Amino acid sequence: MSGPVVLVHIPKTAGSTFAALLKREVPGRSRRVPPVFRKPERTHERLREVVAAAPPFTFVHGHVPLTVWREYFPQARFATFLREPVARTYSHYRHALEVGSALEPFEVRTVPDNLQTRLLCGLPDPLTRPADDELLDAALRELDGFAFYGFTERFDESLLLARDALALRSIEYRAENVRGSVVPPDDVDALKRGNELDLELYAHALRLRFGR
Repeated sequence: MSGPVVLVHIPKTAGSTFAALLKREVPGRSRRVPPVFRKPERTHERLREVVAAAPPFTFVHGHVPLTVWREYFPQARFATFLREPVARTYSHYRHALEVGSALEPFEVRTVPDNLQTRLLCGLPDPLTRPADDELLDAALRELDGFAFYGFTERFDESLLLARDALALRSIEYRAENVRGSVVPPDDVDALKRGNELDLELYAHALRLRFGR
């Protein structure tokens, strides 16, 4: 028996909009899992609850690394959205400021470096291990096995691919949590330095999906 569709929700990639679309496909059989960044024990508690539910949930999502998802749903069909790393990280930082979890002027350490690569790599301790070629290579291999992956900047085109890959009945959506902050020029270099792996991951995935 196949497992659920699991959205590895990378923050600030239009994942909330995509999740709302998928929830409509399976009314009452979806569940959101708390972000692993805040209270990992609560994340694992909720995951155990989701696994134990009967009948099983058919769509599960949350800011949780692939490593953890696979521990609980080894037969899942995985999906994700990627976003241009400089814009994604800055948007993540702005959100952190708004909710009061970032109290200093911008520095890359305010949010995890190379977060897209870390969430997708499937390796142990993905949020704390060094950002190196092993991390990137693992993320590229894992992404190749996903049932679906799309791109925030090409959202409508990506949904056409999702419709076929996930057998969706409808891809109509209403945008949620729209954020279009312009990245200050003085911060661009720092954001690039803190996301070198994500930049490679994004460029490689975009070439594979759209040829450029």
